[in-house]
Amino acid sequence: MSARPLPHALPAPAPRALAFVPEPVVPVSAHSAPRFANDWIGATLRLCPERRMVRIAAGTLEWLLAAADFDALAEAAGSLGPLAVEWNPDLGQVLVPGGHLRGGASFFRLRA
Repeated sequence: MSARPLPHALPAPAPRALAFVPEPVVPVSAHSAPRFANDWIGATLRLCPERRMVRIAAGTLEWLLAAADFDALAEAAGSLGPLAVEWNPDLGQVLVPGGHLRGGASFFRLRA
């Protein structure tokens, strides 16, 4: 007895190379909203070297700011992003973990 294909067989899935692969998400700490004044919150940082601007995103909030020393921040970040950082909107400072190893400093002042 020979096996015949079933008439209601499902089509084969698309090859893996053609399947949509979303951009990896950088884990952000659970505290992405300020709990009290001058609170440090987990955020993601992206750098825009053409405009020399910094984009900080935390939860549903976003800030587009200029860095007091963009070159030093870019060196400490090591990439254009996204990079998990700690951000204090009241102080206008960002903490780049490990930044002191790459660029000599970890804290950077941002301004509107």
